[in-house]
Amino acid sequence: MDRERQEFFADDGDAPDASHDAAQAEIERLEARMDELRDRIESCRKAIMLSRLAVALAAALFLALLIGLARSTPMLLLAIASALAGLVGMGSNRTTAELARAELAACRTERNGLIDALAPRVLD
Repeated sequence: MDRERQEFFADDGDAPDASHDAAQAEIERLEARMDELRDRIESCRKAIMLSRLAVALAAALFLALLIGLARSTPMLLLAIASALAGLVGMGSNRTTAELARAELAACRTERNGLIDALAPRVLD
């Protein structure tokens, strides 16, 4: 018959309860911040996709104007505005996403350091 193992985590007992609780609170704060950053990165990803769509629309309008399928000033202005909006949207959201990724990596590093400082070990 297989022996069931239960694993319990405990600290080494060298950290006072107050600092242990403070470290756990800080870990929870960091994890909440990491969730916010993941949401921001996802939002930027969606905005970048919309910006790419705007640039593709602008390219299609420019092509239609060059071929002669359409001949109107409002379509030319729409193509120019769409291209500019798409490029600006891609650039700003890419920068925001990169900054959020860097902050996310820093939060992960800090959280992992706090977890390691708690020195969890497995008790059989």
